[in-house]
Amino acid sequence: MSIIVPYRISFDSMEHTTWLPMVVREIELLCEVLYIADIWINWRIQRSSKSVDLYEQDHRESYKSERIVYDIMAAIPLDYLLSGFSNDSLYRINRCIKLRNFLHYMDEINRGSIHKEMHRLRTVSVVYVVLMYWSACMYFAIAVYDHFGTEWNAWLPDASLSDPEGKRTLRLLRGCFFATTSFIKKGRTFKPDTIFHFAFCIIACFVGLLTMAFMIGEFANLFISYISNEVEYRKNYVAVEMYLGRWKITGELKARTHAFLSSLWSSHRGVDYQSFLEGVPECIRTDSVLIMAQAPLNLFVSDIFRPLPRSENLGTVEKLTQDIAQHLKFEGYPRDENVLVEGSIINFMYFVVRGYLFSTSESQPNRGSSFGKGTYFGDKGILVCSVSTCTIRTLRSCDLLSLGPDALQRVLQKHRATRIAYEIAAQATQIVKRKERTSSSVAVTESEWGEAVVGAIQLKQTEISACDPSADEALSAEAIKDDFNAIDRSRKQDLELVGYYASLERAIDAFGAFRPLLQLIVPNGQLHNFGGPTIQQSLSENFKHNAVG
Repeated sequence: MSIIVPYRISFDSMEHTTWLPMVVREIELLCEVLYIADIWINWRIQRSSKSVDLYEQDHRESYKSERIVYDIMAAIPLDYLLSGFSNDSLYRINRCIKLRNFLHYMDEINRGSIHKEMHRLRTVSVVYVVLMYWSACMYFAIAVYDHFGTEWNAWLPDASLSDPEGKRTLRLLRGCFFATTSFIKKGRTFKPDTIFHFAFCIIACFVGLLTMAFMIGEFANLFISYISNEVEYRKNYVAVEMYLGRWKITGELKARTHAFLSSLWSSHRGVDYQSFLEGVPECIRTDSVLIMAQAPLNLFVSDIFRPLPRSENLGTVEKLTQDIAQHLKFEGYPRDENVLVEGSIINFMYFVVRGYLFSTSESQPNRGSSFGKGTYFGDKGILVCSVSTCTIRTLRSCDLLSLGPDALQRVLQKHRATRIAYEIAAQATQIVKRKERTSSSVAVTESEWGEAVVGAIQLKQTEISACDPSADEALSAEAIKDDFNAIDRSRKQDLELVGYYASLERAIDAFGAFRPLLQLIVPNGQLHNFGGPTIQQSLSENFKHNAVG
């Protein structure tokens, strides 16, 4: 309406019967209906619990106090009320008042967007173009309702443009030329004829100057918001350079520091994603991490927990994926940087979001593996702080998500199925460790592990069955009957779950189901050599190897 109504007033009344004017008039009629519908909807809208999350105040009260007056003024059909006196399109000018609420509508459309500066610039640009268009329409309306000029090179349009037939585009361009000259100050300026023309020209030029200055300010704000990360990065870079110079740090450490800083800018434009994720609500952070690490996280949870009996029916996999995502931390590594070093303690396991890594081992030089996007590493023996048996190095800049053993332990204890499975696996490792062996080099077979798992399941089932409350406990629990019933229900659910695990009658089946979970508990995941390298043994072997070298 803000485009059609000024055009009909100034350039063409659109009363002829060709197809385009008919379509335009139908659109006008539809907009008038929407004006009334908008008032009716906003008047009847009610506050709900969901709206509290989006609006600080009541939406209806805000509408009544801020926008309803302009909507009513825009919806009044002045042209129909005055149709008995005149059919002039000028009586439809009140429809343009609706533009007063345009900024509010755009804010509602872009409420959930994170590109607020860009959306604001687009909105202001639309308003800027509309103001220029209105200025062009007002300029030509002066000629229509006052008089046309006598020559082309004059302030007023030439009299040859008085008839719109065949010259509608030329009339529009003449008006746009005046608006462009007033707002952008580029174009030929003609001297007005009368005092009224002088006053209009001064007001139009002043408004155009203020509007242009405002637009320049909006462009500057957008540019500043886009380079704010670069400014912050440059400040940190200078601070790091001063620190390195103060302590006279040179050589490899300085080169690694520069590599980290260069990777931070080239890969992430200087944005510390971990700090950003820590500053957003937990639900948003979890969803963001799930989007980034969906492939490696689903692979890890499926490999470790899906083999457990009834894991699909209990929804264990999906719940664990959500809970693990809450504890992941973002880490960025440049090219040729060690993520894990052979002989050091593994404090985290990693999910690869972007990049490529390769593992090497001095003790086993023929064994190497690679890790790309959608994979994970460092999980073997993560729950017992194992010693790394290989060095994992980045071949190009990588984005990783790390998970600590304490966080993984809390996730396992949070769910009934994984808690019982973890306790069974831990008990199985104790059973294997207690067995006497003729030599420490004798490997533990899969059958022995399976028998240990079956024995651990039976012990767990006996332990839970023995926890049946006694009669005295039942009598004393009458005062806290609800708590007693809750404990009893929990015990029955544990028995039911252990019953599913007990369905693994064969030792080889029990070992196959619990093997991935056992590898999280056994040092380095080496089930065949449960003694594994201890921290002291690995460090001493590493020292001997380096000494011989």
